[in-house]
Amino acid sequence: MVAARAATVDVDLLSDDSYLTGPALLRQVLGRQILGKMAGAPADALKKLGVSRLRSPPPPASFRALEAELASAAAAGADPAAALRRHLGPEEGYSGWLNSAGRRCLLAPSERVQRFAASAAAAGHGAAASQGNGNGASPQVSGGYAAALGPSDLERWLVSLFVTLEEQLLPQISLSPHCLFHAHLFLAQPPNPDTAPVAIETFGRAPPPTAAASAPTASPASRRHGHPQHHAAGAYSGADPACGLGLLFHACEYPAYDPQHFPYQLGYCQEDSHVVYSPHRMATRNLLWYHGQLVQLDVSEGLPARGLLWPETQELCTVYESDLGLPLADLTLALDPEAAEGWRRRRRERSKRPRGGSRTAGDGAGEEDVALLVSVRGSGK
Repeated sequence: MVAARAATVDVDLLSDDSYLTGPALLRQVLGRQILGKMAGAPADALKKLGVSRLRSPPPPASFRALEAELASAAAAGADPAAALRRHLGPEEGYSGWLNSAGRRCLLAPSERVQRFAASAAAAGHGAAASQGNGNGASPQVSGGYAAALGPSDLERWLVSLFVTLEEQLLPQISLSPHCLFHAHLFLAQPPNPDTAPVAIETFGRAPPPTAAASAPTASPASRRHGHPQHHAAGAYSGADPACGLGLLFHACEYPAYDPQHFPYQLGYCQEDSHVVYSPHRMATRNLLWYHGQLVQLDVSEGLPARGLLWPETQELCTVYESDLGLPLADLTLALDPEAAEGWRRRRRERSKRPRGGSRTAGDGAGEEDVALLVSVRGSGK
């Protein structure tokens, strides 16, 4: 293989796209530019791209350590997926859940899954979350999590990101096996020279220090909940925006079939869905976390973020993690309809209890022990 890269050019994609050679290039460069602008651009500038800031719990030290290890592995020419596997427990069986017609639905990509070793010590504690689906099925996740190799806060924080998304976007988005239940972990990198021969030099530069970069504008929702976004983003102050771990969440995964408005058959997992299709709901189904920032993408007609869509799946408004970086793993909440509603009810009851101090986004999410299943992409050996 010839290791060669085209000369970089200093160009703003959003003002000059004359050099673009194809849709893959457009998506990859646009995706990297959105990542690069998330931390430093003011909220009104992001809004023009189709990006809206949300509040986010700050990442724990364990996530930052994992991020540094995987980025270093990639920089050294090693497989970051293999490095990721070292932070996971043993493979376990995953059986999914049964819908009302008795058909089995698998939300994870396969029947063999892993969990972050951080949660391994709580095997018996976490098994309850995987037990019932209301249809007499066996537990979704089988086996014991014996190898506690990492800090216990990593999985809890990842689960809390799902929770804070529902808290801010309900009823448009809810945690359920038909709406929000999974995310894709990726390692942000400059565009792939094989599919995007023109790299964007400005993406690799750290943004200049500005008032907006040091204290991003908090959204109205952030102010209402008392959790300014800059608490999460501060850990990345001065970091190179061209490299890091990101998470792409997909909500509204299985809208209910409608012969007029949503005439798409998506398999067993779509059955029993209460997710009602609407153009706005679908256009805002992609949610992105990167460098301490959590945002909602809007791929509606007329917004630059729509350039991230593939022609083949444009009707589903799906953004793909491969256009943001190197796909590493799929993260899936082991939810079924009954478990999701029970989890929501317990969180609602807990939120009514008096508590000291200010409330943090996704607070207590890990206490509910919903298993987060990890499916590493590729061999990852």
